[in-house]
Amino acid sequence: MRKKYFGIAGFGIAGQSILRFYKNFYVEFSNCLSQYSQDDSTEIEWLLKVFDEKSLNEKQKQLLLESNVSIETDVDTFLEAVDLVWFSTGIDINRFSLKKEKIIKEVDIFHMLWKKPIIGITGTIGKTTLTQLLYELFMIDSCASYEGVVERSCTHLRGCSYQRVALGGNIGVGLLDLVPHQPLYRKALLELSSWQLEESNCFSPDIGIWMNLYDNHLDRHGSKKQYFRAKSMFLRHQKKGDIALLGSSLIEGENKDIFVAEISKWQADLFIIFDRAIVEDEKVFLNKFNCSYVSVENEQVVLHRTGSEKQNICLINLFNSKGFLDTWIFSVIALFFSGVTISMLTKEHFEQAYNRCRNVAGQHRLELCAEKNALFFYNDSKSTVPYATQAAITHLKQQHEKIILITGGLNKGADRSDLITFVEKDPSIKLALRFGPGSVDLEPLEYFDTLDSLLQEAVQRADPGDAILFSPSGSSFDLYENYKKRGDHFIQLVQKL
Repeated sequence: MRKKYFGIAGFGIAGQSILRFYKNFYVEFSNCLSQYSQDDSTEIEWLLKVFDEKSLNEKQKQLLLESNVSIETDVDTFLEAVDLVWFSTGIDINRFSLKKEKIIKEVDIFHMLWKKPIIGITGTIGKTTLTQLLYELFMIDSCASYEGVVERSCTHLRGCSYQRVALGGNIGVGLLDLVPHQPLYRKALLELSSWQLEESNCFSPDIGIWMNLYDNHLDRHGSKKQYFRAKSMFLRHQKKGDIALLGSSLIEGENKDIFVAEISKWQADLFIIFDRAIVEDEKVFLNKFNCSYVSVENEQVVLHRTGSEKQNICLINLFNSKGFLDTWIFSVIALFFSGVTISMLTKEHFEQAYNRCRNVAGQHRLELCAEKNALFFYNDSKSTVPYATQAAITHLKQQHEKIILITGGLNKGADRSDLITFVEKDPSIKLALRFGPGSVDLEPLEYFDTLDSLLQEAVQRADPGDAILFSPSGSSFDLYENYKKRGDHFIQLVQKL
């Protein structure tokens, strides 16, 4: 029997998940790798190698010890020894000159092992919230309050929202940790980053959701076109009859030309999602490319299938009082295509799901963290791209006449000049301030070295009723370990006022 080596490059959550699966389900894992490398699994013994440049914690060391696997710290030695390799999302594979055939993606391994429906969610902003919100909506027993039910032969009516779903991916659970529990679930609900999707070979969700695309991670992907291609990789593997729900930003601005160039490679049934009524030029464009769409008409979410009569899905007053409208529309359309009868869900159900979602995923995303001295403090530390900050401002000015904006962080290759123009032209922005060494591209906004000194200045220049919005529009790594630590620091400073 020939020996081959599978490499785990990066030993974080996903890397540990892969090692556990290898250790506990070797036969299934070996068959998967042999299928991927087009080998006869009966002739190959797959051995494991692990690489990480970072220091390991005690839990990681213990797992390696129990698995009788050593850690490799020299990347060249590691890559030369392995026949297939998986890279953590934190490692830029562009650093290495490897044949694509040698790289295997976690999503591809999962797809080969998972035999039930998959809903995959990606996007530049909002994907964590949508994933968690959709999970909470699936967990609602909507038939429990459904009038007219006299008899039923199972726990839940057909069309009830309740479905036990496996939640994982970029949301913090390794995909392969879900596989052993597959018999317990109806489907998998996955949040996916561009780093997980790029160069995937077979991953194909039954319902693929791509919420939006704005400048982000261009330092990693090199260009908007390459970022678009990474996000869209799942569309290349979907089949006719699979569902793809795509945000309207994908056919706007410079994205439109890339969309046109790529659409011939996609076979799924495409639905473009709008949170408004669409204009005639957009209808002509969608008809040209045989795309169905969802829009808002007369306060209703309406589904327009190509060649069919339009279908009213629900009234937006069921859920439009909180959160972003496009997130809700993606949610109800995903439920609809999952067989849920939307009319079984009440306003209270949506409220319940929203509140549970905010408790889990809502921290650091436009949360009102304090009200002091008639000032309203909003923590939006999860805003790491300019568009997220613009969306937060647009949402807040419905409630507040004036906003003081706090920005900062690293731009990740994105051009933030449009944000400066937006801020300068929006009459609701009383004052815009920036902090930290990463904010150099946000000149001419007034600069502060630290968030501490900036917040003191913002409070002094605020008037009663003003909103103080902490929405950096960049990553945290110039000053903080992650956006959560950054948001926590802002909340701590506010609490001390």
